Amino acid sequence: MVLRFGFSTVEVEDNFDVIRSNFRRICYVEYRGFLARYSEYFRGADIEVSSGDSGVLRDILGVVQERGLPPVHIIIDEYDNFTNQLIVSQRENLYREVTTGDSFLRTFFELCTRYLSFDFVFTIEVNHPSGRSDWEMLGKHHTEYRNIKVVIEFKHFTNTEGQKRKVLELDAPYRDDAAQVARYADDIYARFPDYKIRTFVLYTVGNTGFRCFETTPDDGV
Repeated sequence: MVLRFGFSTVEVEDNFDVIRSNFRRICYVEYRGFLARYSEYFRGADIEVSSGDSGVLRDILGVVQERGLPPVHIIIDEYDNFTNQLIVSQRENLYREVTTGDSFLRTFFELCTRYLSFDFVFTIEVNHPSGRSDWEMLGKHHTEYRNIKVVIEFKHFTNTEGQKRKVLELDAPYRDDAAQVARYADDIYARFPDYKIRTFVLYTVGNTGFRCFETTPDDGV
């Protein structure tokens, strides 16, 4: 099952309550569509979606776990779009109000990450000075993985291209790809010098297979 959110359409205003209302309106549409698509799984479940708040997500995930339903793949497009708008427009006080404490946004993402993993939080397409990483994981504060950061760069090939380049026979990543993910690690270290960072490059070849390499700055072929 797939539950998709697109936060690029959350309208940014100068009022916290208005932003929260806009955010919940987007979520409401997605919750309603999700429950309609998978209605056979949720028949008889007492889930009220009209509020559009994080309690709806909690109820959905609760039913999934209680009934042993197929896993929910949560896809969030442009997850930081509207919060970045607050930074760019220099509304930092409002940005902090939206993203910290018990705000609606933090509660939403806490639910997502708690469902996905007890040990790590996940982010996708993270902007850095040297570029945009594909996937990052950070160990949660209360776990043994605290301050461990994992950065993964994905490279996709068609079956034809992958066979031509013999991607599945590689013993090491391509040098440019290893260097790319190393630059992301350098950017992260500059901000968080206490992090222990591991970097990976993952190649997928159509529906044939994949190769995954943990990298160092000197890796590559």
